[in-house]
Amino acid sequence: DKNHVKGIITDGDLRRALLRNPDTSKLTVTGMMTTNPVFIEETDLISQAEQLMIDKKITTVLVGLAADKSVTGIYQIYNQ
Repeated sequence: DKNHVKGIITDGDLRRALLRNPDTSKLTVTGMMTTNPVFIEETDLISQAEQLMIDKKITTVLVGLAADKSVTGIYQIYNQ
């Protein structure tokens, strides 16, 4: 269990947490993290990943094995 992802904190998670409570001394990791992050498989095409991110309106996905939540990387894009 210790090798599996339990959550991820993105810039959006941090912004939402700060809107709820701007006192950072009161924020906890477990209180702000997304506990069910989006995964893509290592063999997925970049175009599939980007379409998924557009559809879900997210900028970060974990790369690895979704079935057991093992991570081998992170794919992140930013709109300019």
